[in-house]
Amino acid sequence: MKRGTPEHPKMMMLVAQLNIPKYEAVGIVESLLHFTARYAPRGDIGRWDWGLVTAQIDYRGDREALLEALIDAKWLDKNDEHGLIVHDWSEHSDDTCDKWLRDHNTTYADGKKPRRKKAASSTSRYKSRQNAENQNQNQDQNQDQNQDQNQDQYTPEFIKFWNEWPKERRTGKFEAFKRWKKHKCGEMGEEIVKSVSAHKRYAKSWKPNDRGETFIPLPATWLNQRRWEDEPEKNSGGGRDDPRSRRISDMEAAE
Repeated sequence: MKRGTPEHPKMMMLVAQLNIPKYEAVGIVESLLHFTARYAPRGDIGRWDWGLVTAQIDYRGDREALLEALIDAKWLDKNDEHGLIVHDWSEHSDDTCDKWLRDHNTTYADGKKPRRKKAASSTSRYKSRQNAENQNQNQDQNQDQNQDQNQDQYTPEFIKFWNEWPKERRTGKFEAFKRWKKHKCGEMGEEIVKSVSAHKRYAKSWKPNDRGETFIPLPATWLNQRRWEDEPEKNSGGGRDDPRSRRISDMEAAE
């Protein structure tokens, strides 16, 4: 794992999504990347059954909740051809993967060719990663803008929920609406909006810490885990909204 990865916002997002300590999230990602390098060097981890992958990395929690959290945090991407691929694997894989691809005359799962044998400088690699992340962010924003053009599909109750959600984390609107419909949230829309408002006021992890960081989940994940049924944690004790707390054993399954 590269220097700085444990402090990367994607890692902190995974911590918040699963409510686990950071060292556990780092171990999950590190094990997943090692598995990919050895058994899916193209980055096409979807070639393997997800149950097998979680068994190989010795993950003992809810497998589907882990998968959803890894996708939300951009460690994994859905792919039409391969099912799942590791996000930007062609940029971050090690030299052994490039060599394997060259030896087998093939490309990465995202279509990119293996890099030349001579590694790029750290500065150029950093710029490439930054450009890729900026491009992905722009794609997410464009997707939300395109989906906003079809506002008729969103119900008034969902719009109230969306407008109440913290502005800095209003991403994935269409995915959130799918979860809203799946759990029939319209029947309890007022209750859900009040819960969001309460979390904004009281949940410790939703407020900036000493470093100005917040750990607000994506709205789709929050809805899928029926988090409106929880009371926001008002102190630093191990509540469900505290990303530093241990993962509780009866976390709801993300179906």
